[in-house]
Amino acid sequence: MLFSLLHAFLLFACVVLLVRLTMPARYALLNPYAAMLDSLVTRGLDKLKPAFPLPTKTLCGLLLV
Repeated sequence: MLFSLLHAFLLFACVVLLVRLTMPARYALLNPYAAMLDSLVTRGLDKLKPAFPLPTKTLCGLLLV
């Protein structure tokens, strides 16, 4: 059961990364759960910025590949 929850979380994180790739820079997620995961993804991307000095959309694309 824990594996399926982790798998669902990772799939939803991939969806958030896809949304980041396709939406403009300023957008608002109306779903509170999606907004919470988006803030977690934002914090993770901010942590990766010093190691990979790329634009956000390029970094999201690399994480999805």
